[in-house]
Amino acid sequence: MNKITVGISSYSSFLKLSLSDGKRFINFSNKGINSEEIMIEKISELSKKLNSDFKKIEKICIVRGPGRFTGIRISYSFARVYNAISRAQVYGVSVFELLTYNVLNKYQRDCEIRVVLNAFKDEYYLAGFKIRKGVIESNLKPVWDSKEGILKKLKGFKGIVITDYEDNPYTYEFLNVFEKAPIEISKVIEENIIKAALYFRNKEIKPIYLKPAKFELL
Repeated sequence: MNKITVGISSYSSFLKLSLSDGKRFINFSNKGINSEEIMIEKISELSKKLNSDFKKIEKICIVRGPGRFTGIRISYSFARVYNAISRAQVYGVSVFELLTYNVLNKYQRDCEIRVVLNAFKDEYYLAGFKIRKGVIESNLKPVWDSKEGILKKLKGFKGIVITDYEDNPYTYEFLNVFEKAPIEISKVIEENIIKAALYFRNKEIKPIYLKPAKFELL
């Protein structure tokens, strides 16, 4: 049986999975607050399509957040437990990094990027990156601020702005004066969970929380 890599995103209202044997990707997406309940079942089901099974997972790539408290914890717990019992390699990628990787994969050119994500009602996360010669570098640490505060921080910005449009399409509405990434890459692209995590190769998988847990979306 083939060894496989599993990518998991449950930071938002979507559960997204990607499984790869190194040659092809099998993807799954489902919208629903409690979709994590079917996660293990779906991983097992998808692995069979790659002539593999649950025991052959050698790498696990998870989206660390920021986002929905419960969803992030479920991905983290799965990766940590599976690593403990199997020694599978684990990698974590933030939503900011993942969406920036989407831009790199789409344009293959130097540019500045700002990632804006809805945090809670009219409050947002903001992080910044630059792409130079195919290399992504962080140049603005993630912050949590009001809509007005985010716009002040973006004043004069000339690069590309991206959000998870699929999860919250309204974020782009107050960013109309900026160059926005195309809708087709303004989301968690399943196979890019794996590709981005292996691009950054960050073995830290602890959840990213930028605001008090009591404000996290359930």
